[in-house]
Amino acid sequence: MKKNALFSLLSAGALCIAPFAASAGTAPLNPAIAKTLSAVSVAGGGLHNHYSEWSEGLKSASSRPNSLDHESGSLGLFRFTLSHRFHTGVWSEVRYDFGTGDTAYTGYTQSGAPTSATTGNTVHDVRARVGYPLALARNVALLPFLEGGYYRWDRTVDQGTPLAYNELYTSGYVGGGAKFLYAITPRWVVSASADAGSTVNPDTDASGLVNYSGGLGTHTYAGAAFQEDYRVRGNWHLFARISYRYFGFGRSNALPATVVSNGATINTTATEPNSTTEQVRYSLGVAYDF
Repeated sequence: MKKNALFSLLSAGALCIAPFAASAGTAPLNPAIAKTLSAVSVAGGGLHNHYSEWSEGLKSASSRPNSLDHESGSLGLFRFTLSHRFHTGVWSEVRYDFGTGDTAYTGYTQSGAPTSATTGNTVHDVRARVGYPLALARNVALLPFLEGGYYRWDRTVDQGTPLAYNELYTSGYVGGGAKFLYAITPRWVVSASADAGSTVNPDTDASGLVNYSGGLGTHTYAGAAFQEDYRVRGNWHLFARISYRYFGFGRSNALPATVVSNGATINTTATEPNSTTEQVRYSLGVAYDF
């Protein structure tokens, strides 16, 4: 997603939330909850990735297995997050996730023979949210939000072999959700969130023995997360977080492609199938509130 498109989305979200916020009352947020909403944090952990491609909609679907292939494994995860609650009460957050590592690929060759391989993966996920926290009770708050982001996944199938080829998947996404926060003590806050939306302008690019690029179909996404935050001393916090996300890439139209076979380049077409991804991200981190 282009930066100006994301900025327009969040600006529109702020304008939509402002009238609602003005009528929400003047009840103050619990101080422990408020501290978690303006902070900078870093975290490390893992990203378990399960990706599948499906034969539905392909011309030869009746003669192909379903799923066409899948791959699973855990990547190392690094996360950086910056959030701030402004004097108007409007809250915003920007988060960057970076994951890298290998997964196990199980699928079929072009001739239909079963095969297995190792896939190298690099994931970049940038997300921005804007919302307005509402005090529901002395220790409870609800934070509705709009969100937009950009997802990039580089994978190398058959990594380390002469048959290795690269695939790049990119997509913007827009949606919304809500976060529920509960202050158990003045230092201990737990939160649970859920969000959903759609991908925007998904695209793919393959290079190697097979070369093609083009647009993919959009797909819904949905996720949920749970976090525990404990203020250790002063402005310093420790937190643990786990989240689940489901999303996908829609089937492409026939794309112009070239295939290298026995040293010769053959012009053909390729169709990227429907695919789905399930991710579990888990991390431990440190935060500083301001």
